[in-house]
Amino acid sequence: MNESTASVVRWREVLALFERVLDCRDEDRAALMRSIAAEQPALYPQLLTLLAADQSAESARFIATPPPIETTDSPYDESLAGQMIGPYRVVRHIGSGGMGQVWLAERADGRFEGVVAIKLLRAFGDPLIAKRFEREGQLLARLQHPNIARLLDAGALANGQLYLVLEYVDGERIDHYFDAKRLTVPERIRAFLPVCEAVAHAHTQLVVHRDL
Repeated sequence: MNESTASVVRWREVLALFERVLDCRDEDRAALMRSIAAEQPALYPQLLTLLAADQSAESARFIATPPPIETTDSPYDESLAGQMIGPYRVVRHIGSGGMGQVWLAERADGRFEGVVAIKLLRAFGDPLIAKRFEREGQLLARLQHPNIARLLDAGALANGQLYLVLEYVDGERIDHYFDAKRLTVPERIRAFLPVCEAVAHAHTQLVVHRDL
């Protein structure tokens, strides 16, 4: 069993324990946790982390409210084109979502060449959303996988608006690609496997994307 497969198996075991704990009656939960700590000490720390994350999400009402809907039709400020964000010059708007806007930008300080994707937080006056955005950056920094765009930098504009600088991947929506190529169902499944591998890697880092 290679390292990647072992990580997926380990994550499935942690998830199974997590579900057992959630399904357990409140009065029996402490005993169950003691049992898991004694019988599966290698998995216990990850279980605690997952339970803490779940509790944090519940207290912040993340699960009780629907996730933001990703859309490319959200309004954006065209005047950003040409402005500088750190050492990057904004080129054009490439997408919008529930929490922010994504812009194509190019390195403009002469030290390096290349383009990046910069995600700007839209509601930067809301401390809760700002905290979630910062958390997103922390999670991205932990993910090191060839099928996941890398986090390159992060910062804040003069007005306090937060941003993330990400590896830019030039492509198209996967469903549009499948339709354009007229792939059969088996071909679509094979082409989708790298996406599943990337999601599995995120899961091993205790990262779960609600939009998925």
